[in-house]
Parts: sequence; C-alpha cells; structure tokens
Amino acid sequence: MCIRDSINAEYGDLQGGHRTSCLAMKKDDDYDDYESYIPFANIDKSAVVQECKVFHVPDIDIDQCTELLTKILYLMHQGNKFSGEECTNLFFGITKLFLSKDPMLRRLVFMAIKELAESETDAIIVTNCLMKDMNGPINLFRANAVRVLAKVINASMMLTVERFVKQAIVDADAFVASSALLAGLRLFDESPDVIRRWGAEVSSAMTNSSSMVQFHALCLNYKIKRNDRQAIAKLVGGLTRSAPRSPFAQLVLVRLAALGLDQNSSQQDATTSHTYLENCLRNKTDFVNIEAARAICRDPNSNSKELSQAISTLQLFLTSNKTVLVFAAVRTLSEVALQFPNAVTSCNYEMEQLISNQNMSNQNRSIATLAITTLLKTGNESSIDRLMKQISGFMSDLSDEFKVVVVDAIKSLCLKYPQKYQSLMSFLASVLREEGGFDFKKAIADSIVILIREIPEAKESGLGHLCEFIEDCEFSYLSCQILYLLGEEGPSAPDPTRYIRYIYNRIILENATVRGAAVAALVKFGLHSPNLKDRVVVLLRRCLFDNDDEVRDRATLYLALLAEENEATAQQLLEHQLPVSVQAIEIALEKQLETSAHTPFLLSTVQEVSRAVQAADAKATGKPAGAPSTAGSSASFEKKLPGAALHGISEFSELGNCFKTSDPVPCTEAQSDYVVECIKHIFENHIVFQFVCTNTIEGTVLENVTVVMEPTIEGFDHHSIVPSEALNAELPGDTFTCMSKDELIALGSFGCEMQFIVKDVDEDGIPDETGYDDDYQVEEVEVSAADYLTPRSVTDFRAVWGSLGEQEVFECKEAFNLTLPTMKEACDVLTAKLGLAPCEGTQRVAEGASTHNLLLSGVAIEESPVLVRAMMKVNGGVVNVKAIVRSTNEELCAGVAALAKLS
Repeated sequence: MCIRDSINAEYGDLQGGHRTSCLAMKKDDDYDDYESYIPFANIDKSAVVQECKVFHVPDIDIDQCTELLTKILYLMHQGNKFSGEECTNLFFGITKLFLSKDPMLRRLVFMAIKELAESETDAIIVTNCLMKDMNGPINLFRANAVRVLAKVINASMMLTVERFVKQAIVDADAFVASSALLAGLRLFDESPDVIRRWGAEVSSAMTNSSSMVQFHALCLNYKIKRNDRQAIAKLVGGLTRSAPRSPFAQLVLVRLAALGLDQNSSQQDATTSHTYLENCLRNKTDFVNIEAARAICRDPNSNSKELSQAISTLQLFLTSNKTVLVFAAVRTLSEVALQFPNAVTSCNYEMEQLISNQNMSNQNRSIATLAITTLLKTGNESSIDRLMKQISGFMSDLSDEFKVVVVDAIKSLCLKYPQKYQSLMSFLASVLREEGGFDFKKAIADSIVILIREIPEAKESGLGHLCEFIEDCEFSYLSCQILYLLGEEGPSAPDPTRYIRYIYNRIILENATVRGAAVAALVKFGLHSPNLKDRVVVLLRRCLFDNDDEVRDRATLYLALLAEENEATAQQLLEHQLPVSVQAIEIALEKQLETSAHTPFLLSTVQEVSRAVQAADAKATGKPAGAPSTAGSSASFEKKLPGAALHGISEFSELGNCFKTSDPVPCTEAQSDYVVECIKHIFENHIVFQFVCTNTIEGTVLENVTVVMEPTIEGFDHHSIVPSEALNAELPGDTFTCMSKDELIALGSFGCEMQFIVKDVDEDGIPDETGYDDDYQVEEVEVSAADYLTPRSVTDFRAVWGSLGEQEVFECKEAFNLTLPTMKEACDVLTAKLGLAPCEGTQRVAEGASTHNLLLSGVAIEESPVLVRAMMKVNGGVVNVKAIVRSTNEELCAGVAALAKLS
C-alpha cells in the first residue's frame, strides 16, 4: 500500500465508500479547500510512538516505515517534544532502517537522524552506519550521509571522519562534493584548525564544472582565509582575472571585491576590484548586475563615471517585470540619494511611473514607498506638494517600517528646503495622529524636535503639534521626552502659558512616570519666568497629595527651590547634569551597601562605568553600548558633560573643570591586533588623553596596559598615567595619560607607544600566572586649535564680526581647495574639522548652488570669540575656499586658519 492509499484509508470520508470522490474535488469549486487539507492534522504522538515498533521487524515494510517517519517529522516540526526515553527508542529503531536500500525511505532516515541525534552516544552509534554509506557506491546515500555526519558529530570526532570528507570534496559527483563543502562550512566553527587543512581540496573544488560546487567552495575558501587580509586579496585578485562560471560564485566574488575596497586595500588591488565590478555591470545574470551596482554605489572612493554607470544599470531594472529586481534597484537608489541626490535625478521618471502605477502601488507598497522617498530626496521645491499628495494616498496602508523611511525622507527634505516647513510639518503632525507603533511615533517626534532646533521659525508650530500629540499618547517614553523638551523650550517661547495647560493635564491624567516628568517640566517655567512663578507654585502644591511618592518628593523639592532667594542655586540644582551616568551611581551605591561601611557616600568618588562593563552589558541585552536602559529617561536629549569619563579618578581630582572632550580619533587600523582610539580631555593647565584599547587576539589577556607619550615639541611635561588592569579579548578598556602644559593654548603632536603584559588564557578564561612584556606602536596624537574651541552660535554674525574689527583683533586669511563634489559636503567637512557652530542657517546650501558663504563661530578656552567666514565656489570637482579667521588670540587665530587649510 502506498502512502497516498494509506492516508486515504485512514482519513477517508466518514460516510464510507466515497474517498475517491472526496479527494478528487472539482478544481473550480473546492481547489482551495483541497490545498489546505493536512493529512496528519489529527494524529496522536503516543500512537505514533507505539506504531514505530515496526522498525524492529526483520522484514522492513517500506511503505509503512515511510509513512511513520513522515508522521514523526511532521510532529517534530509542529513543536511536539519527545521525551528522552522516546527519543532513544525512536533513534535506535530508525538506525535499523539502514538495512533498506529504498531511496525515499533512506532520505527520511537521514532527516530523522539529524533531528533526533542529540547526545555523543547517539552520534557514535550512527557514525558507523553513515561511514558505510559514505564509502558506498550510491551517490545519493553518500551525499546525504556526509551532510548528516556534519550535523551529529562534535569536535572530538573530527579526526575520525576528516579523511573521508576531504575525499568527498574532490569527488566527481557534484552532489557529493557540494555536500562535503557544506559539511565543512558547518564544522568550521567547531574545528577551525582541522578545516583549514582542507585548503588544497577546497581550491581544487573551485574548478569544478558544477555551479553549486563552485559557489560552496568559494564560501568555504573565504571562511578559511577571512582573518588573513593578504590571502583574501590574493584570492579575489586571482578570481577576478579568471572569473568562475557559476553566477552564485560570481555574486560572492562581487561581495568579496567590495569588502576589499572597504578594508583599505592597496592601489593595485583596488584598481583590479573596480575593474571587475565594472565588468559585472554587463554580466548576463541579473542579480550579479544588481550586486555589482550596489557595491560601486556604496564605495566612497567611486568616481562620478563609475557611479554613473552603476546608476544607469539600476535604472534599467526599474522597468523590469520581476518585482524583486525592481525592489533591489529602488532600495539601492534610495541609499545613493542620501549622499548624491543629483546623480539619481536621471531615474526620477521611472520612479514616478512606479508610484503612478496603481497596480504596483497596491501589490508592492514597499517599492512605492522607496520610490517616493527617493523622489523626496532628489526632487526640487516645486514638486514637494505634488509628492506629498501622492504619498498621503497610501500612507495608511504601509507598515511601520516603511513609514519610518518616509518620515526620515520628509525630515531631510524639510531641512533642505526650510521655507516649506509649514506644509511638511503639518503632514508629519497629521500622520502622528494616525495609528502606529512605538518606532513610527518616535521617528515622527524626533523629526519634529530636530526641525524645531534647526529651523527657528518652526519652533512655535512644532511645539504645538507635540503638545496635541501627548494629549492622546499611549507611550510613556515619548511623553517624557516631549515634556522634557517643553521644559527646555517652553519658558523662552513668546507665550509660555499655553504650554502650562498641556503639562498640567499630564499631571492629572497620566501614570506616575509621566506625572514625574511633567512636574520636572513645570518647575522650569517658574524658574525662568518670574511672572509665572506664583501660578507654578499653586500647581505644584496640588502635586503634594499625589499617590506616587516620587511625584510628591519632586514637588516638595521644587517648591523648596522656588522659595529660595538665590535663584542661581536653584537653577544649578535643576538644570546641571550629573557628572556621571545613573548606572555608575547605582553600581557605586551597591558596592557601598555590600561593604557595610559607615562612611558617607560622596558623588565625587564615583567613577564612570568602564567600557568593558558597557560592552558586556550590551552583549547580554543585545543593545548597542551606551544605549539608554530605561524607557522613561530623556537620554536622547542629554549630552555628557566634558570629562565625565575622568570623574572619580583620584589622579585627576585636582585638575579643575574640563573645558572640552573631543570625539574619538582612531590611532590604529580597524583590523589591527590591538585597536586603539584616543579621546582628549582639555583642562586649563593639563590635557588628559584617554586611550580606548581593544585586544582582538583570542586566547590572550593584556594586563597593566599603558600608553607612553613623548611630545615632539617643548611645553609639555608628564603628569600621571592610569593603567588598565586587564584587557580581555574583544572587550574594550580605558587607559589614561595626563600631560601638563606650560601655556593655556599649546599645540603639538605626541608619539605614542602601547605597553602591556601578555598572558595566555585557558579554556575556562583563567589567565596564566606569568606573562611577557610587549609593546605596540600606535599613530601620533595631535593637539590642534579645534581642541581649544567649543561651538557657540551667534544670532547676528555680521554685527559681532564688525565689533571684533573695532577691537584689537588678529585676522588670518587662507585660500585652499577641497576635493569634494558638492558644496554641501564642503560645508560639512569644514564645520566638522574646525569644531565650530554654523550661524544664520549657513549650514544649509541651496540645491545646485555654485557659490556659498559659510559663517562659523565659537568660543576658546579663555572665553575669547573665534569667528570664521568662508567664501566657497564650486569649480568642476573642486571647491575653492577663501577663509578669514578673526580672534582676540593670535596663536589660536593662526591655528584655526592652518587647520582649515588642512581640511
């Protein structure tokens, strides 16, 4: 009896005799019901286990065993769990089916063993059977046996089967060779050293005539050599000269070529990779064309000619009748439009057709969404209203993931054309009132906040939209963020009283978390607006009877502060940030309780959480390091205080207030054995260099890690060094080197050498008792004029510029060129390099502008103003810049001018 007959016999028509008519349903009437029919829907697990006794019968019934194995696999994939005893009985019974040579039954046996073999004992028992199949004459059995063997064995059994798997890699049968390569990919993580010895066989398999064998061989070859950059470059270079015939292998090769471009390869390797990617644009396989175009578009070193060729290739796929190709092309063009919007304008017609095509919009909302967001990035001011009308038609039908993409595009468009902020912000406010998840609502709220801060004219309307949103907001996190913003921006608004009503509504109607945030926002109106102080006091007194103790405590504290005669003290307590994170204070308090010490707890002794602890927590929680841990915090609005990482370190307690903390600067390559970044903390008479070090060598730990610095010029002296006690593999740690300086503004560079003790670590993570001293040279660290400047925007730049001209001021002029394609990029690079704040909205560049004036301002460490006026003009692929710097400090003025020239 075949399987279909047995199913019909068991699940036939209950009225009898009509099984054939029941299963042979009419296609036009009952086809859908027939497709949804599940023959094993009502089977019982215990009954199946009892039936499996037939596995032990000497004469194997192939049809019955096939049906039982199918039922077992069905039960397991439906989530049913077999007990340990049941698994053991089933496993031993199934191994007896190796006596049968039936292909269908044997394939089901292989599948069942992969699911049931859990213990090492099971693996040992079944290995002998699988080894017989591997050495047998039937290729179907050999291939499946290799794949099952890779699933059930562990590292200790690798040496037993290594020789057989290596032979299978170079087998003449493609199915056997491909299965052996897949086994190598699976076993690599458990036994990398063993698999690396297969290099010759894997390289030989790459010449196989089978497409899948070439593909799997290239994947395994990369996995073997992935930690050796030179070996990967040699592999890519050899294959680009004689490309594999398999389109799947070509796809992998395109990705490896693009990976080599990202890893700062040599000029020759980069040229070879670029040439190969260009050739792949004309490949006969669609997905190879798409992957090559994506690689070229994502490569920051691609020139305009290469980018144009890639975009032209993607443009052809926009009219393809294959949905997946259209989606891939639109998604890539959407990414390109973020950096090179003008380069994508040639595709606007095809993308507008995707939106206007009603069938495409209904069936593939994702394609229509990406198309319209790309048009928003590349369109001009006159097309904004038309695009907004089109997208509003199907915005409600999109998933939250694509809604976030649309919101980000609208935010970018509003920053690009600030005069259109009213219509764009009204659109954001309208979709904010629609149904949606947390990520969608947060994206809109964050976009409105950014627009409020970047476009001063949008502040009033933006705050109004956010106030209306929190009236019916279901997310406490967003309500707390918006209340924090209202407390920051509301008191300085023309009519602050309109916001007090919205804030007090939250105190009446919301949960304790939101009520606490509302009380904190409310008190700021009383501090900054004396005429509102009495009203705020009345409202805060009502909060003294709140059900939640934290809300009551906050109200009591704020009332006491408002009653203070010294308003400066109250503002300092309320508005100044904590010197360290809340997590660091929590850890310090827990240690204080563990020691049972009666000494007072001092905030000045609390140290910031180390990077190793942050990395370990991030790995455990799955969040990025430094991500906010509490949903109600206002972390997205906070900025860390300068020198927060030094807080609580006794060696630096006498240095005074930190003026500025720089951004991390890499001191080594990202693929080095030891990755080092430097952060500079600037004080009045000292500079503390914080080196963030990461040990990437597995099986080792670095102890007593320090960075010894030697200044290249006079004026600096060694002050102190705080070492990192231990650096485990892949966990970053901090070491500090402090240098004193003779002058307030001292510029120069420092040679750096990392010194440490290397110790090996056993399998349990315990380091050896003894190690050896070692050192590692890192790149020089430079202290430039930008380290002594903080960005501070001025409202009337021309007035301040003129007033400085009337004083005893120093002025420096520099003319130089920036090799950048657009004016916008030149403005961003110059602003970031100098560390100054753009004034009067000059950071926004008109679309297609050939000339532009960038105005920058800041304050030096001694509170002297620094102003920069940069007159820029696009000349081909170069931006000509004439920069004028004014400051009351001569050395700083010259330093800023020189730094601008080096941009």
